Amino acid sequence: MRPDDGGGGSTLLIDGFLRHDVSPSTLTDQADAVAAPAGDVENFDADLTRQHNTARDGVAGVLADAMNGADTATKNKARALVQGIVVAAGAIRHFATAVQTFNETIDSLNGQIRAEPTKEDQQAKKSALAYQHAYAVQALESAARTAKQQLSDPLDPDHIKALYEAGALPSVAAAMYSNLIDLTKVSLRTLPFDLAAMTEAERTQFLKDHPEVAVAVFEWTLRDEGLLTGPPPDGFYRQWLENAARRGVTVDTIVDIARTHDIDPEDFEVLDGLELITDPDGKSFFLLPDGISSDDARRATLMTYILNAGTDYGSASPDNDFPETPYSADEIQRIIDRQGDNDWSYDQDVDFVHDNGGRMVTTPNGMLMGLGGNWLQDLYSQKGGTTWGDIFMLNVDDVDDPDQVLRDAVESGRATYQDDDGNVYQGQLDMDRLLHHEERHSQQWASEGYAGFLSSYLWEQATGGNETEEDAGLHDGGYH
Repeated sequence: MRPDDGGGGSTLLIDGFLRHDVSPSTLTDQADAVAAPAGDVENFDADLTRQHNTARDGVAGVLADAMNGADTATKNKARALVQGIVVAAGAIRHFATAVQTFNETIDSLNGQIRAEPTKEDQQAKKSALAYQHAYAVQALESAARTAKQQLSDPLDPDHIKALYEAGALPSVAAAMYSNLIDLTKVSLRTLPFDLAAMTEAERTQFLKDHPEVAVAVFEWTLRDEGLLTGPPPDGFYRQWLENAARRGVTVDTIVDIARTHDIDPEDFEVLDGLELITDPDGKSFFLLPDGISSDDARRATLMTYILNAGTDYGSASPDNDFPETPYSADEIQRIIDRQGDNDWSYDQDVDFVHDNGGRMVTTPNGMLMGLGGNWLQDLYSQKGGTTWGDIFMLNVDDVDDPDQVLRDAVESGRATYQDDDGNVYQGQLDMDRLLHHEERHSQQWASEGYAGFLSSYLWEQATGGNETEEDAGLHDGGYH
């Protein structure tokens, strides 16, 4: 052990708790030094195979048959030696992590002691913290005993598994130890130590093979690219990464989105304080409060699309009218552009819906969905619902509690209707398909403009055409 060497704040007037004698970085260097000979043994193994094959190919008949497998015993010994070397390095590397944790605990305890103004106060604080120091010492001693056992019996499958779970073995360990243990079914608790040395393709494959650490891979890569700083992210930013991991979004896609659209934790703060409603697939919708500004409504709508990292349209039905558009930076830009073209639906219609008794939620499709309202609001929603710019209004009006009806609609995951007697009910059409259909209408508004869309739609009605609905997907819209 060695004295506390932390700085800052007041001075330690007494002897503080002692840190570990050897630093974690020194131990990690020692682990690398232990692992180095493994490469030489692997080269020997490969050279042995080449030499043996050359010798065998130079003879024929019974002599050649006798040479088959003659090098197996030596190759098995070489393999076991490499495996043992890597485990030994992993045991040291894992112990270095325990030392790091111990030293951080000591620094924290000494910081609390240092904060006391007098020698007597510091001594009293040290006495009060003695039990925490004892626990830290016990944890470090336990880690040392475990490391000793791992070094003593490096090919024990339990030791291999424990080190692999802890990220102390290389990412190729599943293949390296396949003769001793099946590591493909082991869930990692942390990232492998060699993540930085992986190629982009290797990281992508690793993410697919180990979704349990995908969020950590995302975070590490974003930090490595300079796209994330500060403490570990939480809240909706972390949920974004979790959603992306669950959906199998690639690291490259997340990095591209973060870089192209300058996404950071603060961008998700617009969702803080909004009521979260979850659909049967776990996607997030947010209830807009009465009085929300048009800009906040627009940003909350965009961030809801980004947060969900997908719409589930592709899996909604085998009869979808269109293939699913991949989640990407380009798709986010399309939604941003569409919002700009349909800005009137945020600047004017958000207040219009709220002022006439309706309520709206943001959706995973990057548009708004609403219902409820008085007779005036009802004029703007016909049949199964009507989209105006970026707002899709279900044809459900004059209800006592539009908030609750909207919650029920989202949580059902199906299209919601109202019969002639005012009763609200859910149909069979998947909400993901319906929202995809209505979002295409929203894009039509953006592409044709306010006057252009109304003119073309009214002309269709007058001439019996149906191009607008066909372009949005008849089956997805519930048309038969």
